[in-house]
Amino acid sequence: MRIVIADKNGPAMRPLQSYLRSHGHDVELAADGLACLFSLREMVPDVMVIGIELDGMASEQILTTMEQTPRLRNVPVLLMVSPESDTDLRRHPMVVSAARPSTRFDDLARQLSFLNILNDTGIRMKGKRPMQFASSSVMRMENKVGTA
Repeated sequence: MRIVIADKNGPAMRPLQSYLRSHGHDVELAADGLACLFSLREMVPDVMVIGIELDGMASEQILTTMEQTPRLRNVPVLLMVSPESDTDLRRHPMVVSAARPSTRFDDLARQLSFLNILNDTGIRMKGKRPMQFASSSVMRMENKVGTA
């Protein structure tokens, strides 16, 4: 699976990048908005992980650019957000699910795989994009399982 991780704390994401690579995934790390756009221009990821804050360009701008770009429009996005955050970014049409930065790597990897598989199946529910349907399913699953 091809994954782009965009977070202003890029060095803090290196362990996640290493973990995902050790499990056979192609992972690009972007520490700011411009690096993220460059990564998205070079590769269409199967899944994207984005933090709520990026240097150089707001996360919302990145998500809106993805939504307006036909080849990126269906890339599921996982938002890394702390529970106490009151960001409206969770409701952006590109955001499929949210995870806490403290989520265990193996749980996060399973969630990314689930989003990728669901997106690949092309499930359509009541005219929604597959990821809009998946978002509520993943949230229900997260609430039942909980996060570490």
